[in-house]
Amino acid sequence: MNLLASAADKVVVLHEKKLYAEGAVEDILTERMFRDVYRMNVEFCRTAAGHTVTVPISPCE
Repeated sequence: MNLLASAADKVVVLHEKKLYAEGAVEDILTERMFRDVYRMNVEFCRTAAGHTVTVPISPCE
């Protein structure tokens, strides 16, 4: 996801064979999307260079 976020302007996310979301990377790659689609809690951290990095924290219960 980190590579996707750094290289793409838009993203399409499919979940259970259906369109989950489509749009700008910063609008779609959210904590909620990671919980809903990947069942994973994540944090977003900003590097010194200003890039956002997605860090997996734990699986959702």
